[in-house]
Amino acid sequence: MTKSSGQATTPERRFGDTLTWIGGADRDILLTAPTNRSSFVQMGLVVLATAGLGVLSMSFALSNGVHLPVALSVFGGLVWGCIIAVIDRFLIMNLKLRGGFAKALTVVGVRVVIAALLGIVISTPLVLQIFHDEISAQIISDNLTKAKETGDVLAETPAVKLLAQTREKIAVHENTLRGVLPAADSPEVKNRQDYLDKARQDYDKARTAAEAKYRAWQCELYGSSCEGSTNVPGNGNLAKAREREYQEAQRLADDAGKAVTQAEGALTAARESVSTQGQNALGKAQEVARAELPGLRQQEAALQAQVSGQVNDVTTKNDENQGLLAQIIALSNLGKDNGAAASTHYAVAGLLFMIELLPVLVKILTSLGPPSAYERNRDAAEDTDVENAKIEKRKQARDRDEAERRAAEEVKKEGAVVDDMRSREQDLGIKANERVAKEMETILDAALAQWARDVQKTLHTAAGAAGKPAGANGSAGGGHVPPQATGSGQQNVRSKFNLPNGKKIGSTNGSTP
Repeated sequence: MTKSSGQATTPERRFGDTLTWIGGADRDILLTAPTNRSSFVQMGLVVLATAGLGVLSMSFALSNGVHLPVALSVFGGLVWGCIIAVIDRFLIMNLKLRGGFAKALTVVGVRVVIAALLGIVISTPLVLQIFHDEISAQIISDNLTKAKETGDVLAETPAVKLLAQTREKIAVHENTLRGVLPAADSPEVKNRQDYLDKARQDYDKARTAAEAKYRAWQCELYGSSCEGSTNVPGNGNLAKAREREYQEAQRLADDAGKAVTQAEGALTAARESVSTQGQNALGKAQEVARAELPGLRQQEAALQAQVSGQVNDVTTKNDENQGLLAQIIALSNLGKDNGAAASTHYAVAGLLFMIELLPVLVKILTSLGPPSAYERNRDAAEDTDVENAKIEKRKQARDRDEAERRAAEEVKKEGAVVDDMRSREQDLGIKANERVAKEMETILDAALAQWARDVQKTLHTAAGAAGKPAGANGSAGGGHVPPQATGSGQQNVRSKFNLPNGKKIGSTNGSTP
């Protein structure tokens, strides 16, 4: 066995460590505050309880609502339970009442809202499972109501209306084949029927008016408190006036009755006339009926199949409509019709809802008291982490500044080397140019000296050919110098070699040419 903090790591202790971790404890900090271990174990049990309810809730929802196999439903419930445990652990770990009342209230409010939403989501499938039998019965009732409403809607569809019209035509043709010709085909019979209906309406109105006048006359005659009488009995003037009004109304009613009798007689005569005269038209009508009946019956069968298919689809969907939403609606309808059912529903839902809120509520209640040893050690550890982070940040800044300084020195050093190299290259270039200039000057002097000798030689040759002795000064007779030896010749040489004006060109031995 391994040792940890001087205690053996038994299976019970390992399970307790797991519970403390689930309860939101940092194991390293908890080692410095072992007295708070039991509170975190209890918090871990609370989180596991809410997660267990989440497992049951999601398993029921997937099995009854989504109709998944039991194995998949249980697996989905376990995944959902793990998610609930992670969320609850996150909420209780980050619930810190700091920064004043407003901030603490905001933090608590947000956590409570999140926990409340989880509670509603988790408690709903459990409530549906608890009231499963009652909800199933209510769903049947709701589906019947929906079927009736759907039937009313289907009755207004074009297919149903066309089916009714087709059946009416088939009935008319079948009566025609039996020898019965519809009297409504005669305009005279229809007019007589309309007149009779109007006469009956007039008679009903006249009779109702006569009855009202009779009651008013009797109330006034006997002094009864009705029909606006004066409550004075006796056959006085007002009673006699009421009697005359009644007699007039009765006369009108009798006339209306006679009109009804006459209209009935006229209608009977018209029908007899149509029956007598319609024998010739009956044969033609039967021929039309025999021609149209087969097509009408085929149309009736097709329309009946279409309408039956629609009804069957609606009925099937209503029967299969037993998912979560249908169950929730049925539970709501059950509460509307039964107050006791509504109260029970809300009580059970509230109980499950409070169980789901327990982790956050317990954490809030424990946070209202003085800080525990664990919380003080946690705050100290957090402060230490912050200070270490600041120190590390300052160290990184110093390292960065040192690296930048070294990089700047390297850049400066490289710049000095480059500048020195450029300076040396410039000095070497100047020296090379000076050396080249000296060499060129030497070459030029040698070339000019050779040129001078060539010129003198040419002049002496020319002078000897002319038979004139040279003068004492070495020039030709008469002391004249040839133009080639004068300044004009020197000027041409200067121009040829690009020499400055006014500079004397001497020989290599220093004598004048």
